[in-house]
Amino acid sequence: MVITDLTVEPPLFHHPDSNIHAQIDHGDFVESRHVNTGYGAMNDTDTTSILRDMNDAMFLRLSPAVAFLALLMTIGVMGNLAICYIFGFKLGASTQNFLLLSIGIFDLLSCTLGIPAEIIDLRHYFLFESEELCKIMRFCTTFPTLGSIQVLLVIAADRYRKVCQPLYGQIELIHARLALAAILIVAFVFSVPALYLYGHRTFQTKIPGIVGQECSIVDKHAGGRFPIVYQTTLATCFVISTIALSIIYLKIWMETKRHRKYMKRHTKSIPGDTFVRQDNSSSSDNDSLHAFGDAMVSTGNRRSLLWKGIKDISNLGRARSRKRSRGSEEVMGMRSSIVQDDVGHVQFNCR
Repeated sequence: MVITDLTVEPPLFHHPDSNIHAQIDHGDFVESRHVNTGYGAMNDTDTTSILRDMNDAMFLRLSPAVAFLALLMTIGVMGNLAICYIFGFKLGASTQNFLLLSIGIFDLLSCTLGIPAEIIDLRHYFLFESEELCKIMRFCTTFPTLGSIQVLLVIAADRYRKVCQPLYGQIELIHARLALAAILIVAFVFSVPALYLYGHRTFQTKIPGIVGQECSIVDKHAGGRFPIVYQTTLATCFVISTIALSIIYLKIWMETKRHRKYMKRHTKSIPGDTFVRQDNSSSSDNDSLHAFGDAMVSTGNRRSLLWKGIKDISNLGRARSRKRSRGSEEVMGMRSSIVQDDVGHVQFNCR
């Protein structure tokens, strides 16, 4: 079968052996000379050379996208290296520091492995020659992405417990390490299918007789159920994770806003001279109240300080019965009422 001549603009590349001229028109290649569509018309060397020329032309067309990816990679590598250095060597061991270090490592892997893999894929748009490299690239792109998403969920859960449920059990460092181990296993399990599914996939270019080869789901699995189930599962996990993160941080924001209003309202309702010391015998009680008030707004060691404050309240109740003056009793009663309101607020406002 012979294709008639087509009038086109000057070609972007010329292949002298096969006398094929082609140009990119919105990403498509158009033939401009007589070309036999049978595979016998050109040998493998001619076909490979044409596909490489098409790779070069498409890479020039995609150069803005490549430049943007290179910029993201540069910024990401520098930023995540700084995160790994600060949280890994400068700051002490804690749950938050460990989780932030973990997500920094996952994102660093994405910047050093995942983004370069995408650039390589764009560079070999019509002819991706190494099937092994294709499999490794897809695995290296999937693994750190899944790990990073799961660490974000653990960080959100830890912050939710600290802000909204301070009296309940918190995520300790040992729990964070166990969570990271589980995250690594889950990310690895969901990334292994990429080694099986991805590879060389052939497709017909706009030049008759020229078959391209891209890094995608291999021909024998294309259109099958397994790739659909795998990609649908990953997409569903992404959507669920996004919704979960949105809900958790919305609850944290609402609780923070409610607590700010509560503290502002109660601070304005207390007269400035209310907390004047009555006598030397009440000085220790005042110190306990101030320490407990600081503990209520502190973000660290909240549970231990809170129970210490509750114990101080009990001591204040017994001391109040021994007060000699009525004025001293009224002042101490007001303090006890305010502190008890704060305790009730912390215990029940997140339920």
